[in-house]
Amino acid sequence: MRLNSRAWIIWVLVVSVLAMSARNPLYSIILLVLSITAIQFYARTESPIRSVFFRIALGVILFSAIYHALFIHTGDHVIFELPDYPLIGGVITVEAIVDGLRNGLVLITLIAVFMALNSIVPSRELVRLVPAAFQDLAVVVMIAVTYVPETRRHLRRIQQAQAIRGHRPHGLKDWRPLIIPLLVGGLERAMKLSEAMVARGYVSEQSVENRAPDKVFLITGLLLALVGWMAAMLWGTIGYLLLTLGGLILLMLLARRGKRTRRTSFVAVRWSAIDTILVITSLAALALVVAPWPGLRRVALSYIPYPALHVPNFQPIVAIAFVLLSFPIFLAVVKSSDPDSLGKRNQKPSTAGGEIRQMR
Repeated sequence: MRLNSRAWIIWVLVVSVLAMSARNPLYSIILLVLSITAIQFYARTESPIRSVFFRIALGVILFSAIYHALFIHTGDHVIFELPDYPLIGGVITVEAIVDGLRNGLVLITLIAVFMALNSIVPSRELVRLVPAAFQDLAVVVMIAVTYVPETRRHLRRIQQAQAIRGHRPHGLKDWRPLIIPLLVGGLERAMKLSEAMVARGYVSEQSVENRAPDKVFLITGLLLALVGWMAAMLWGTIGYLLLTLGGLILLMLLARRGKRTRRTSFVAVRWSAIDTILVITSLAALALVVAPWPGLRRVALSYIPYPALHVPNFQPIVAIAFVLLSFPIFLAVVKSSDPDSLGKRNQKPSTAGGEIRQMR
């Protein structure tokens, strides 16, 4: 089942905010599992979770643990003591290592969340969600973003071609002749993508035309914003008023440029009731964690292993928020367990020879 890209972006933003605000290892593990499970069910490719992510996650966690152990010398459980070296000299404690593991877990959770956004939402829909005034910039960013995965696919093709020829590169000397074809292949893909975007009406002369009133509004808005920012540090209210006025002028300029840019789509992406439920459950989960509820202890949302190591706390209200965030996972499980969908999935298409035999 395909959900709307706007609903997925809201879900990703909510999970990101919760991962940064609730810095508890128990909460981070649950958010990490939710992100990876969403990729498994909704990703556009067959095997989005690769060993590269797990190697990156292991490296991030180890680096964070070692960094905290060397630079934070606090805690009751001392493992050993380093000599009096600059910056890193002192005791190495279990609490510092656990704190580093906690921070590393938060980082890889954020990586998994944005990897879910990249795997589920196509880049063309991200471009379409950008305001019309920033369409040219969005196209350039999309070409730059797609350059890396296309170069990786081209590298896989080169490796397969070399394997067919019986050649397996082992060192830097063997890889040196393949670097130029790899880079050229990625650039060719980016050029083809840009030509296809121009052929479909992107970056037309009408959308990039700069009129004289627009230049005047742009200069005026930037000057008012700059003067207001400087005056806010001296006089306060007057500076904030000028800064607000400059921001409104810039927003009006963006709205005018957006109206002159016409965009069409080959397939209209509609908003369904399930998308509305996904947005409501995501915002409700955010409200359960962020809002100051009577039974919610703000201190228990985070985890501080100092001065002595202890078990992280788990709040029941946060558990309800995680249940709400798992709505797309529940929807995918229900859809996959549907007998009709399973029958369609297991049904084999008839071949042309079979159709001819049936006609005979």
